[in-house]
Amino acid sequence: MDYGGWYDIDDPERNFRKLINVRFTGAMGPPGNGRNSISSRYIRHFNTLYIEPYKEESLKYIFSTIMDWLFLAKSNPPYPMTVQGMKDSIVSTTIFTYRQTAESFRPTPAKSHYTFNLRDVSKIFQGIAKSSAKAIREENDIVKLWAHECLRVFQDRLINQADRDEFQTQLTQTLKEKFKKDWDKLVKVEPLLFASFVPLCFPDGDTTKKPFQDVYCELYDREKVKKTSESCLEDFNSVNHSKKMNLVLFVAAIEHVVKIHRVITTEFGHALLIGVGGSGRKSLTELATFIAVYDIMQIEISKAYNFEAWRDDMRQKLFLGCGVDEKQTVFLLNDTQIIIEAFLEDINNVLNNGEIPNLYSAQEDIVGIMDNMRDVNKNVPGFKNLGDQEIWLDFISKCKQNVHVVLAMSPIGDDFKRRLRMFPSLVNCCAIDWFLEWPEQALKSVAEHFLKSVDDLPEFDGIVSICVDMQMRVTKLSQTYFLEQRRHYYVTPTSYLVLI
Repeated sequence: MDYGGWYDIDDPERNFRKLINVRFTGAMGPPGNGRNSISSRYIRHFNTLYIEPYKEESLKYIFSTIMDWLFLAKSNPPYPMTVQGMKDSIVSTTIFTYRQTAESFRPTPAKSHYTFNLRDVSKIFQGIAKSSAKAIREENDIVKLWAHECLRVFQDRLINQADRDEFQTQLTQTLKEKFKKDWDKLVKVEPLLFASFVPLCFPDGDTTKKPFQDVYCELYDREKVKKTSESCLEDFNSVNHSKKMNLVLFVAAIEHVVKIHRVITTEFGHALLIGVGGSGRKSLTELATFIAVYDIMQIEISKAYNFEAWRDDMRQKLFLGCGVDEKQTVFLLNDTQIIIEAFLEDINNVLNNGEIPNLYSAQEDIVGIMDNMRDVNKNVPGFKNLGDQEIWLDFISKCKQNVHVVLAMSPIGDDFKRRLRMFPSLVNCCAIDWFLEWPEQALKSVAEHFLKSVDDLPEFDGIVSICVDMQMRVTKLSQTYFLEQRRHYYVTPTSYLVLI
């Protein structure tokens, strides 16, 4: 930009390449929170425009319009007037909750992903849009749905129970002040969960009638949720003989399945699952994908696996099926599979734009996709009249709609923080689900499940209690060890399974 071009080092004569009729446009966030500042020498080439944050009136107008669209788009059957009358309260309270959360939970070196922006607000309304008038019949229903979406968007990314309890306290207080609702009277079954794969929504609330299928509703019958999840696990194992999963579906595990299912069945839904090894991120994702009747794609790492093999997998295994065959596909990537950091550069682009720039650079690849798109859509009216550019844009659009990225990462070490800083879309474009330590009930369920296979085991209940007690005490000791020595000792679910 200083000299209007550059010297071509690939040219033996080092000829100067001059830029003609090129204009540069850039966009960046304010420095801070991992974003670098730029020098005055560089910025002098630009006319700088600072875009102020939206005022509250503008935000209310935007999201009120979205709520109006929701009520119009899903008008068969229509939402009751009492529910539609809650529009302004929901919009203003969502903005209040977003600002309160951003103020209360600031990013620190250990909590670098505590960055909240308007995408989080839009995710709340996107979650509300998953519902229908079949499940939302009265004022309490829409308030519970709103509270659930706030929990999923804000609370699930918090890294410890203390922060989650603080957010729960704030949400309870907000319900009381803004909606005049008491949490304990409003929510009968905790944790509050909504999903569409368990048929718990009945016509007119009459449980003697056949329930609606695939309706996003509250999961108030936890016994039925457990049976449905276990039934889906049995179906998964019967279909996948080579990779059966011996899972114990305790309450916390089912809760994560529900959360992952909610994300991947949302339009442009991507998930970032954060937890230590053995916490079930990969297995629960595979189960949630099976429940959603989606395809799942994973890469297979070998010694010869390189960046070109990665790009081939993206071309042939992921985008071809999503764009041409329109298959809803979950791409599951574990942080142990990221052997080249450029993998995350591509993932960052997929999360942001739904495509990888220059992925199909060879002309024969592009021609092959065009031919496949014409063949698949030959019965679609008007498709044969589309030009090459329009067909290509249609392919990219379908890829964006059908690809759902699920990243499984461990918070241990510096790589995690560095990657979140270098690739902001991992936080901005993903629903974050932080896997906490297994609770006592989960530890007991797992021990009972595996030890019952031991024949004639004396003092069964006592041995189960000892296993649970050892795991919980070592976890507390590791916390004390960190406070005294400032050194981490990680007690993972894998350690517990090895003990059993």
